[in-house]
Amino acid sequence: MVELFTNDETTKAFEKQTTKLIQTIKAFSDEKILNTDLDEWIIYYFEEYKIQPIVLLLENISQNLSQTTVKKLNPFRQNNYESEYLDVDGYKIIFKIPFDGDSNLLFLKPITHILSRFYVEQIIESTEKSYGKIIFALKYTEKELAGKDKEFIKMQFDQHFKSYVKNIEYINRDVAEYNNNLENVIRNTLDKRKEKAKGFISVSKKLNIPLKLNPDAPNISPILLKKAVIKKPKIPSIQQSEKQYQIASADYENIKQIINLAGISMEKAVKTFSKLSEEELRDVIISYLNTHYQGLASAETFSRIGKTDIYILFENKAAYIGECKIWHGEKKLQEAIKQLFGYITWRDLKTSIIIFNKDNKDFDKLLKVIGTYLSKNDMCQKSISVNHNEWLCEFKKDVDNINYITVQIVVFDLYTE
Repeated sequence: MVELFTNDETTKAFEKQTTKLIQTIKAFSDEKILNTDLDEWIIYYFEEYKIQPIVLLLENISQNLSQTTVKKLNPFRQNNYESEYLDVDGYKIIFKIPFDGDSNLLFLKPITHILSRFYVEQIIESTEKSYGKIIFALKYTEKELAGKDKEFIKMQFDQHFKSYVKNIEYINRDVAEYNNNLENVIRNTLDKRKEKAKGFISVSKKLNIPLKLNPDAPNISPILLKKAVIKKPKIPSIQQSEKQYQIASADYENIKQIINLAGISMEKAVKTFSKLSEEELRDVIISYLNTHYQGLASAETFSRIGKTDIYILFENKAAYIGECKIWHGEKKLQEAIKQLFGYITWRDLKTSIIIFNKDNKDFDKLLKVIGTYLSKNDMCQKSISVNHNEWLCEFKKDVDNINYITVQIVVFDLYTE
């Protein structure tokens, strides 16, 4: 038996990881920090130190039955010499719950938690190639299971496991807070280290003492983390006439983060990027994405078909689509969404619409137009404002369609006088 949620609190564990990150950056040499693109280090360390939340795949639970003995209080006990418990013939139902994410999180105690004991048979860690598994068991006597059906077992599992699910939700909430603050921690630590290096150089110049730093040295660039596409084992599913594919939710989160960091870099060098065409801006996004992901058969996972689209292609179909557009008003946004849905052939497709503002001085007004459009669009079932310039939406492809399309809409301000 293994007990979950008993180790350090999440905050303490995450603080240790943050301290390690800060110490690593503080150890940078002056030459390294002064001749490096800090945005590239931000991307690198974000990928290195972010934490993957636990994602339970509750739709893919498997179970099996075995014979066992169940300890029950002895109702016939008359004195202390008789056994307090009896071993009664019964059954053990083993549930295997697949999950993705950092297995170590299952042993941490969230800030908000349920006061209970959480025992499981075993935890099989998740890897880059396979899902992890939580092995959970329920025991019943033969009498307790007499006349019961699978609905009874499902109800019993839901009742016993719901507190586990709730505690994992609390842990993921702590993870989200850590990940949301991570970029700022990295940026602030890099900025402080750079200022310290500049101060050292300034003092050295005043004292007329030469430094070992070569001002003409080429820029030092970090080796960017190349995260290969994780091949997950195929989970049993209902037979369909055609194979269905989708990228993992963790990969989708990572793709959105890379797009955001690429856009931020463009905004910081607005005079350079505002001159680029829609296709050229699209190619910049593609180059960022391909730096982080490797293709199944080539060096590039992300490619383009047509003028402005970003694709992950698998078996000649798109498992992810991104549309890059220059902002030309609400009507063009509506056309871009319609165009995006025209490519969709698999369900649960994850997508992005990346908008560049090159012509509008009032960026906040532009964002309000998009927010208003999403709130009144009947096909948009849900829109969450992730950042001031980003929404995560669920659209229906058409009125009769029961499936939803996940769409990231993000806007970058490349307007310059």
